[in-house]
Amino acid sequence: MSRRVAPLIVAATLSSVAVAAVILPSAPAFATISGPHTLTVSCNGTYIATGVKVNHKTTGTFKITQNSSAPTSSTVTWAVSDAGNSLSTKVVSDGTTATWTSVLPSGYTVKAYRNGKANCNGILPGDGNYTWNYKVEYNG
Repeated sequence: MSRRVAPLIVAATLSSVAVAAVILPSAPAFATISGPHTLTVSCNGTYIATGVKVNHKTTGTFKITQNSSAPTSSTVTWAVSDAGNSLSTKVVSDGTTATWTSVLPSGYTVKAYRNGKANCNGILPGDGNYTWNYKVEYNG
């Protein structure tokens, strides 16, 4: 290759890279995962347990996943913003995820209760509790 052609190829390559950099959209916000977390939840089906608080920084998707529960239980879950606004309640079971879209930025505190009353205590008095293992995915 001649010495005159090589600089032209380098210049053309550099200008192509510069154009590509201008055309490419900005990178999307990356989701942050908080967890796994463990929360003790009553089996009475009415007592609301309070979980972890996360800072959802940009409008977008908010998810709560029930990794497992012991004894196995389905869970009603949602999150409450710092301003007191609640996401809608959703039911999750082991290995499933509740998803909310277009969630506004705020601090959000996870809430949960058992989906229906159950005897988690065996022959002992009262309804007992179960252990809820979960994680939260948000725009952190």
